Amino acid sequence: MDKKYVFAELPSVQQLLEKLPNQVSGVNFKVKNKTQLADVKSKIAAVLGNEVIIKDRQELNSTLHRMLNTENLATYLVFTLVLIIALFNVVGAIIMMILDKLQNLKTLYSLGTTLKELRSIYFVQGILVTGLGGLIGVGLASLLIWSQIAFGWLKIIPSLPYPVEYQFINVLIVFGTIFILGVIASKIASSRITKKMISI
Repeated sequence: MDKKYVFAELPSVQQLLEKLPNQVSGVNFKVKNKTQLADVKSKIAAVLGNEVIIKDRQELNSTLHRMLNTENLATYLVFTLVLIIALFNVVGAIIMMILDKLQNLKTLYSLGTTLKELRSIYFVQGILVTGLGGLIGVGLASLLIWSQIAFGWLKIIPSLPYPVEYQFINVLIVFGTIFILGVIASKIASSRITKKMISI
């Protein structure tokens, strides 16, 4: 298989490697529920004792998993940078709205609306824009991941779909990043409303 593995019967391999019939170099177990992995490992250790080394798939391929985690972090940081650049558009759009509605702001200020309340209007508007955009983006991305899991339309080779995993914690991290950066952008934009601007 893949010019790397050879499948053979156990007695034949034991004879080739000059092992006794009761000697094996390794045993693989398939666990149905990954949440019970630690419990399964402790039970195997209780049966086989300290003479064996028990490793899960991640421990067997620790270098690969470290590389994938680094790649995941790098991708997150790159897209966070893209998001920061995109939020400049939100800041610019809110400032343009402030300038466009300047006469209305002056009227509201004359009627007794405080400067803090005027800023809060555009602050909430900025949060709504970034929050709604984040929800739509996360929703579309979730559909894309689920479709890949279900149909495997993106393939590494014709017979092997690109492996993906949907983790809810990643969704929370992404949406949290969008929300925090959206709050900062909205705060910056709404702070452009000054007493000097609306009292002229």
